[in-house]
Amino acid sequence: MRHERGQWKSSVGFILAAAGSAIGLGNIWRFPYVTGTNGGAAFVGWIWGFRHAGHELQTGSSVGEGFVRVWGLFLRWICPALILLILLSLFPAGARLLAFLGLG
Repeated sequence: MRHERGQWKSSVGFILAAAGSAIGLGNIWRFPYVTGTNGGAAFVGWIWGFRHAGHELQTGSSVGEGFVRVWGLFLRWICPALILLILLSLFPAGARLLAFLGLG
Protein backbone atom coordinates (compact mmCIF):
# COMPACT_ATOMS: atom_id res chain seq x y z
CA MET A 1 0.00 0.00 0.00
CA ARG A 2 1.13 3.47 -0.78
CA HIS A 3 0.62 6.10 1.90
CA GLU A 4 0.44 9.76 1.10
CA ARG A 5 2.70 12.04 3.05
CA GLY A 6 1.18 14.68 5.26
CA GLN A 7 1.34 18.31 4.27
CA TRP A 8 1.54 21.43 6.39
CA LYS A 9 -1.68 23.41 6.10
CA SER A 10 0.11 26.73 6.46
CA SER A 11 3.65 27.98 6.38
CA VAL A 12 3.12 29.69 9.75
CA GLY A 13 2.48 26.30 11.37
CA PHE A 14 5.66 24.92 9.88
CA ILE A 15 7.71 27.91 11.00
CA LEU A 16 6.31 27.69 14.56
CA ALA A 17 7.00 23.94 14.72
CA ALA A 18 10.53 24.42 13.44
CA ALA A 19 11.17 27.27 15.88
CA GLY A 20 9.71 25.27 18.76
CA SER A 21 11.95 22.32 18.08
CA ALA A 22 15.00 24.53 17.55
CA ILE A 23 14.50 26.70 20.61
CA GLY A 24 13.12 24.04 22.86
CA LEU A 25 10.34 24.24 25.38
CA GLY A 26 12.80 24.69 28.24
CA ASN A 27 13.86 28.09 26.97
CA ILE A 28 10.27 29.12 26.31
CA TRP A 29 9.29 28.32 29.91
CA ARG A 30 12.53 29.76 31.30
CA PHE A 31 12.25 33.16 29.59
CA PRO A 32 9.44 34.63 31.77
CA TYR A 33 11.14 33.39 34.93
CA VAL A 34 14.51 34.93 34.07
CA THR A 35 12.97 38.24 32.99
CA GLY A 36 10.84 38.36 36.14
CA THR A 37 13.79 37.77 38.47
CA ASN A 38 15.85 40.39 36.64
CA GLY A 39 13.18 43.08 36.75
CA GLY A 40 11.59 42.55 33.35
CA ALA A 41 8.17 41.38 34.52
CA ALA A 42 6.49 44.43 33.00
CA PHE A 43 7.81 43.43 29.58
CA VAL A 44 6.41 39.91 29.95
CA GLY A 45 3.09 41.36 31.10
CA TRP A 46 3.00 43.63 28.07
CA ILE A 47 3.68 40.70 25.72
CA TRP A 48 0.94 38.65 27.42
CA GLY A 49 -1.51 41.53 27.17
CA PHE A 50 -0.77 41.97 23.48
CA ARG A 51 -1.38 38.28 22.82
CA HIS A 52 -4.56 38.37 24.90
CA ALA A 53 -5.93 41.32 22.93
CA GLY A 54 -5.26 39.51 19.65
CA HIS A 55 -6.99 36.41 20.96
CA GLU A 56 -10.04 38.46 21.94
CA LEU A 57 -10.23 39.98 18.47
CA GLN A 58 -9.96 36.61 16.78
CA THR A 59 -12.53 34.96 19.06
CA GLY A 60 -14.98 37.80 18.60
CA SER A 61 -14.67 37.75 14.83
CA SER A 62 -15.01 33.97 14.59
CA VAL A 63 -18.11 33.90 16.80
CA GLY A 64 -19.54 37.03 15.22
CA GLU A 65 -20.32 38.68 18.53
CA GLY A 66 -18.86 41.46 20.61
CA PHE A 67 -16.38 41.16 23.43
CA VAL A 68 -18.95 41.21 26.23
CA ARG A 69 -21.15 38.59 24.52
CA VAL A 70 -18.21 36.24 23.95
CA TRP A 71 -17.12 36.43 27.58
CA GLY A 72 -20.74 35.99 28.66
CA LEU A 73 -20.92 32.75 26.67
CA PHE A 74 -17.60 31.63 28.11
CA LEU A 75 -18.60 32.36 31.68
CA ARG A 76 -22.03 30.79 31.25
CA TRP A 77 -20.93 27.46 29.74
CA ILE A 78 -17.26 26.70 30.01
CA CYS A 79 -16.41 27.99 33.49
CA PRO A 80 -19.12 25.98 35.30
CA ALA A 81 -18.02 22.84 33.45
CA LEU A 82 -14.40 23.41 34.48
CA ILE A 83 -15.39 24.13 38.07
CA LEU A 84 -17.47 20.95 38.15
CA LEU A 85 -14.57 18.87 36.84
CA ILE A 86 -12.20 20.41 39.39
CA LEU A 87 -14.59 19.84 42.27
CA LEU A 88 -15.32 16.27 41.22
CA SER A 89 -11.63 15.49 41.04
CA LEU A 90 -11.09 16.78 44.59
CA PHE A 91 -13.46 14.35 46.25
CA PRO A 92 -12.80 10.59 46.33
CA ALA A 93 -16.24 9.69 44.94
CA GLY A 94 -15.86 12.27 42.21
CA ALA A 95 -12.38 10.99 41.40
CA ARG A 96 -13.77 7.47 41.13
CA LEU A 97 -16.57 8.72 38.87
CA LEU A 98 -14.07 10.52 36.62
CA ALA A 99 -11.88 7.39 36.51
CA PHE A 100 -14.93 5.27 35.66
CA LEU A 101 -15.90 7.63 32.85
CA GLY A 102 -12.32 7.61 31.56
CA LEU A 103 -11.78 11.33 32.20
CA GLY A 104 -9.44 11.14 35.17
